[in-house]
Amino acid sequence: MGLDLSGASDIRVENIRMLSGAGGDAVVAGGSNVTFTHDAFNLSTGATGPALHVTDSAAEVTVLDSRLMSSVVVDGGADGTVLTNDVLVATGPNNVSIVGASNTAVTGNTIGGCGQSVSVTGSAVGTSLENNIIDSTYNTCVAPPQSYGLLVDASSAPGTTSDYNDVYAGGSAAYDWAGAAYPTASALYAVTGQGQHDDNSLAGTVANEGSPAVNSADSAAVDEQPVDFNGDPRVLDPLVKPTGVGPYDYYDRGAVELQDPLMPATTKLIASATQAPVGGAVTLQPAETDTWSYPLTYEFEDNNEPLATTLGANGTYTASLSTLGDHTIWAIVVAPNGVALNASYVRTIINVVPAAPLVAKQKLSTSGDAHGVPLTETSVIASSVGSTDSWNLTGASFSFGDGTPAVPGIDNHDGTWSTAHTYAKAGTYKITETVTDAGGHTASTTSSFTTTAPPAGTLEIGTRSTGGTSQTPPWPTPAGLTGIAQAAITALPNGTAQLVAVTTSGVVELDIRNAAGTWQGWHALAQPGTTVKWVSIAGMRDDSTQIIEVTSTHKILQNIRKASGTWQAGWTNPTSSSGVAQAVITAMPDGTSQIAAVTTAGKLLYDIRYTNGTWRGWQTLAQSGITVKAAGIAGMPDGSTQFTEVTSTGLAKLLIRKANGSWATTTWTQIGSGAAQISSAALPNGTALCEIVTTSGAYESDVRNTNGTWQGWRAFALPGTVGTGSVAGQHNGTALIVAVAAG
Repeated sequence: MGLDLSGASDIRVENIRMLSGAGGDAVVAGGSNVTFTHDAFNLSTGATGPALHVTDSAAEVTVLDSRLMSSVVVDGGADGTVLTNDVLVATGPNNVSIVGASNTAVTGNTIGGCGQSVSVTGSAVGTSLENNIIDSTYNTCVAPPQSYGLLVDASSAPGTTSDYNDVYAGGSAAYDWAGAAYPTASALYAVTGQGQHDDNSLAGTVANEGSPAVNSADSAAVDEQPVDFNGDPRVLDPLVKPTGVGPYDYYDRGAVELQDPLMPATTKLIASATQAPVGGAVTLQPAETDTWSYPLTYEFEDNNEPLATTLGANGTYTASLSTLGDHTIWAIVVAPNGVALNASYVRTIINVVPAAPLVAKQKLSTSGDAHGVPLTETSVIASSVGSTDSWNLTGASFSFGDGTPAVPGIDNHDGTWSTAHTYAKAGTYKITETVTDAGGHTASTTSSFTTTAPPAGTLEIGTRSTGGTSQTPPWPTPAGLTGIAQAAITALPNGTAQLVAVTTSGVVELDIRNAAGTWQGWHALAQPGTTVKWVSIAGMRDDSTQIIEVTSTHKILQNIRKASGTWQAGWTNPTSSSGVAQAVITAMPDGTSQIAAVTTAGKLLYDIRYTNGTWRGWQTLAQSGITVKAAGIAGMPDGSTQFTEVTSTGLAKLLIRKANGSWATTTWTQIGSGAAQISSAALPNGTALCEIVTTSGAYESDVRNTNGTWQGWRAFALPGTVGTGSVAGQHNGTALIVAVAAG
């Protein structure tokens, strides 16, 4: 026996730790008013008997804030026993056994064992069981056949009240009440009226964040304590809605109240400068947010020189550093009780250097294309390389002297900023750079930059990634063809692409892009006596291509290049077309093709070529009072057709013809403005690309989503100005883009 208090009264046992042998740790037999507080009774391995035995009519025995590592037995007519705020974790069943005792209160304990954890038997009366966490699966042992978390026999049930407990029994029934098993609290309450607010989901004995044991106890339970097992106060967890009762609705169940973990949700220390001159004032502002949203205070420390300790709730501290070298500044979180939590801190490093003025310098360079070949100095990269200061630089802006707004530089994360700019016209420009530092100073410098535009008629090709969300810089066509008036491109199912171009002398040239991205080389499509002004091409589903051209006499001619590389017998004039200024062709999923043509009078026509080679005949897309200047056409995967046009006032518009031949709307929808020329193409996912050349020679692109919305216009970074352009959607979801320089 470790401690025998038989017959003793008015005894307080505090801060005792016992490791006993056979017979158990402590017994109270008879006597009255015995209190155990902050004790630890641990039954040694191989020992027998309970950690605490209250018996033989002992009265008013209280066990408070104690840890008992084996069973507690209250029997022999004991009266008024209280177990509260205790951790009762045993290696066997029957952690708490109340046998024939009266007025026993088991309140706010954490009870874990194996098998049956709490039992009330032998005609016990006046027993109260509240606010406990009970887990009968906490330890592994040879458990009884029925492992209930809470057992109250038939003789004790009338005199027992139980509620606000967390009772977990794993796969077994949580309760045995008056000889009947109840798997859940709701089942128990429905029959007995007990356990109405119990929970059965908490496995284990620790109430973590979000646990049902948090903010859910009865603060008016018998001998419920205002502080927990560790002496910590009862606190409201702001992340859990309170569901408790009594004077306070936020008490937790079990012996341990969940406290603010003081784990910052964000952790950083913002310094107004990372480099400063001697004596420079640097503002420090911690930015931490506690998970419970309580305000935090801080202490500031410096490893290089003393700092006046400053406390403030999420405030700022200004330090004037006088010692050269690196200063490691620490902001240490201070708990609400005023204790500095050295394990919870943030820091920053500030380099203090001799005072020196801010000097702005810049470096200019030209951009290159995808093959590393420099462009003709129309795109410039300006960067703040060489700028110096005793304060760290915080930014740079650049003005390019061509009337465009100044733009902020992109942070290179090495103390420099840079940006690229494309000039719309050739000329000599003043590029002004303005740098700023952490001390609030600015300085500027200016450099001269001369640009030249690509010669008019230069042909360039670029690509767009899948979905049309990015682009590569354009590059010259491999054959280096110049003297181009207009060009068009198409993609074929076999992964190749074909490009046709009209020269300024009216000759049509053809080049083929292999699937690997190489080009076969230009060759002219001989047409003696024919001068061509415009050309368009469509890649068909059988890998053939249909080419249409508009001649100087305003006729449309058509030819077909078969998949084998041979041609049909000569150029034909579909449906006797005449008076045409421009025409475009697209392939349809069913093997047909469709043409949109702009007449010299500004009318828009369309025609359909069937798979047998016949034509439907020209139809007019009538628009009263509208003069059309340019058109685009895209055959969509669903069989619909998207017609685009540019009016004489520069408006870009859209009209959709459904696959069944009806029209989605009877009126055109405006999709842009300031346009001079337009091109359209379909992508396999059902989106559509629309490219325009603006009246100022810029090249812009937009994407129409499958739901009919648009992603928004954005400009391509092309050197110089553009005269015409063309776009083709490839079967892998990318796109090819052709632009002809206007000089």
